[in-house]
Amino acid sequence: MDRAHLQALLAAGPSLRLDVLAISARLVAAGRDDELLFEMPFLNRSVLLKHVDAREGGRCAGTLRPIHMLIYLPYDPDCPGEGGETLLYSRQALAQLATARIGVIDEASTALRHDAAVLERLDALPSLNPFLLRGVAEPAIPQSYLELESEAVARLQQRLERRIRPLIVAALGRPEEEVGADLDRMVEGFLSAAERHHLRSFAGALQLEPAEAETVLEAWTGIAFFEDEIVRLKPRVQTFAEQLIAASKPLKWLPATEHGRLAERLAAVRAAMRDAWLELRSILECYQRSYDALVFDAAPEAFVAFLRDSPAHYWRLGELCAYYEQAVRTWTDGTVADAEGRVPLEALDDVVGFLEQVFPGAGGTPPTAKAAGALH
Repeated sequence: MDRAHLQALLAAGPSLRLDVLAISARLVAAGRDDELLFEMPFLNRSVLLKHVDAREGGRCAGTLRPIHMLIYLPYDPDCPGEGGETLLYSRQALAQLATARIGVIDEASTALRHDAAVLERLDALPSLNPFLLRGVAEPAIPQSYLELESEAVARLQQRLERRIRPLIVAALGRPEEEVGADLDRMVEGFLSAAERHHLRSFAGALQLEPAEAETVLEAWTGIAFFEDEIVRLKPRVQTFAEQLIAASKPLKWLPATEHGRLAERLAAVRAAMRDAWLELRSILECYQRSYDALVFDAAPEAFVAFLRDSPAHYWRLGELCAYYEQAVRTWTDGTVADAEGRVPLEALDDVVGFLEQVFPGAGGTPPTAKAAGALH
């Protein structure tokens, strides 16, 4: 992997990156070694990345899933972007890496089995964002690795404030001019497990049973997170779609027959991408309709039902967001033009082949979801 691609992945959002290295360093500095994610020390100095190699022969070890997990071990933990060792995850590759790092290791080793189980669960997920990670059953991911980065928290605060303010007025009967303190406490309740007690009156307004209140209300934070991810992704997807349209027009450096076949494939990809985007929108529109019924009609049933189904929503939203992220990145990296503005047919063919794998219905085989057991 070249340095530019590596640095782009390291700068990516939570859909593509879990910075085990940084989180583990903070835990060690605080004397909380018992909370580390992995038992083999070298893995706690890694960065996990959702990665696609769209080159011929490099599509994730020949499997049908176009997105796999890359373990990145920086040479210098203080400068992770300056290069390191990378490994496309598999059980065999992990065992070989462990042998190289810490000597001969028994495949029945408790540490190897534990860490392989964690990595299997993460590899099975379509995305590494914390709301999907919270659904990992056994072995569970420690809470320290599920915290959102400060920039994401700030955006979530703003998004939740806009959603909660009218509810405080409508559902809880607070005057508009008096919602400030209530609003601050409730946002804290959504973003911090230690402050969940601030949501008790809110849970009552939603007619939630005490036993399920925390889980259902926490799900709202997750949906708000995905809403933010999709809003941020939309301009890049629009630009990408325009580039696909441009590539569908006659290219002077390609024979007409070759370009005709390419244009047909690109049209199928665009249609499949539209369908996937409509699916994203339909989930968020269901969320919006149920929220409107809660605010304007004092009818919480549909909203609560939507939040109860959040594990399924997380899975599909996370999957589709990750596919779009990878599609945009692969197109950008794989269709670099030469000095005369030409993109080689072989490069175009490889990238379009990858897009066909990612988006079912575009001519390829849909990605397999071996992760059916990864969530509760």
